[in-house]
Amino acid sequence: MRSKTKRFLAFSWAGEDVFVSSPPPVSPPPVSPPPVSPPPVSPPPVSPPLPGFVPPAFPLPESLP
Repeated sequence: MRSKTKRFLAFSWAGEDVFVSSPPPVSPPPVSPPPVSPPPVSPPPVSPPLPGFVPPAFPLPESLP
């Protein structure tokens, strides 16, 4: 009986020693993807004025009174 107890203690000690010498694996923190910045909003392309079209803000000299 005494030998069994000795073997049990030795086994448990070995188990504890192994457990202490090898820490549990630490799972790395989940790497969150970098925030995706929305694409820059480009202003709508300005269509060139049609030939002969004059914006009302800039009347032709001929149309001035």
